[in-house]
Amino acid sequence: MTVGQNNTLNYKEQGGERTVIGGSIDIISGGDLDVKSGAAIKIAGTAITSSAAELNTLASSGISQADLIKLAAVTAAAAELNILDGVTATAAEINQLDRSAKAVLFDDFLGDTLNSFLWTAAVGSDGQAVAAAIPATPLQSGAITMTAADAGSSDAADLASLCGALNFMPNQGGMVLEVKLHVDDITNVSFFVGFTDIVANSAPSPSVGIEMPFSLSGTTLTSNATNAIGFLFDTAATSDKIWLCSVADNADGTEVDSDIAPVNGIYITLRVEIDAAGLATYYINGVSKGTQAAPASKIDVALCPYVGVVSRTTAVRVLTVDYVHAEQSR
Repeated sequence: MTVGQNNTLNYKEQGGERTVIGGSIDIISGGDLDVKSGAAIKIAGTAITSSAAELNTLASSGISQADLIKLAAVTAAAAELNILDGVTATAAEINQLDRSAKAVLFDDFLGDTLNSFLWTAAVGSDGQAVAAAIPATPLQSGAITMTAADAGSSDAADLASLCGALNFMPNQGGMVLEVKLHVDDITNVSFFVGFTDIVANSAPSPSVGIEMPFSLSGTTLTSNATNAIGFLFDTAATSDKIWLCSVADNADGTEVDSDIAPVNGIYITLRVEIDAAGLATYYINGVSKGTQAAPASKIDVALCPYVGVVSRTTAVRVLTVDYVHAEQSR
C-alpha cells in the first residue's frame, strides 16, 4: 500500500525509503542540494560519474553542443590520439600537408639515372667537369654527385650545376627550397643553393646558364642573375661562411653572414622560405639564420631551383646532393 499516492504528486512511499517527485522541488536562494559521497544523481537510471569540478570545467570551456557532436564522430583510438601529444605544429602548418593546395617537387635521387624530365645537369667546357648524376654504384638512400673542373679560371670552364624548370614564382606564396648536401673539400670552392632565373642548358655555353647566380670576392657581391634568392659559399670572400644573398630586378639585396661554415664531407641542410610579398627567411640545419627584406626577388618572375659548384683552384671539387625539396602554393 502506498500512502497518499492518489492525492499528491510528491509523496513518500511506505517505509520512507523512497520519495517520488511528480511535481517539482524548488531550492530557494541560499539553499543547496548536497549529494554525499557514495550517493549518485541518475538520469534515466544512469548515474552521472563526473565530479562537480569536472562539470564546472565543462561549463566554462566554451564547448558547444555542435563541438561535442563533432567529437563524437572521431573514430581514432586513444592510442592514436596520444601519438599527437607533443606535436608543436600549428593548424596552418598541418594544413600545408594537403597536397591539393601545394605544388611539390621532392627528389631523393633514387634509382640509377637522374630524371631528365625534372633536371638539367649543366657543366663547363673543361674536360674534368662532371655533370650531376647518380653514381654508377648508387649511394645509400639516394644521392647525386657533380664535379667542378680544375681549370681554376671561370664558371664557363669549371662549373657543374643542377637546374630545375621555371615552375616557381614568389607571389604564389608558400615557396620553399630545401637541399641537403656536402662538398668533399671546402677550400678554394664556391657553391650556391637557391632559386634563380638562370636556366641552364646541357651544352656548355656561358650564355645559357653556365654561371653562378652570385659570387663574393672580398666583401663585394656580384649577381649574375637578374632575380635570385639563396645561399652562397665562396672562399674568395673575406669571411669563409655561408652568405644569404638576393637580387630583385638587378638590384642586389644586402648579403647576410650566417656565421656558419660547411665542413669537408659533412652534410648540411639549407632551407629558404619565401612568402607572397617576397620576404625570404633562411634556415641552416633547421635553425633560422636571417631574412632578406621583401621583395628579395621580383615576386612575379618565374624562378627555378638551382644547385651549383665551381672550383677556385686547379683541383676538382665534388658536391653531393642527398635530396632537393621545392614547393609553393597553387
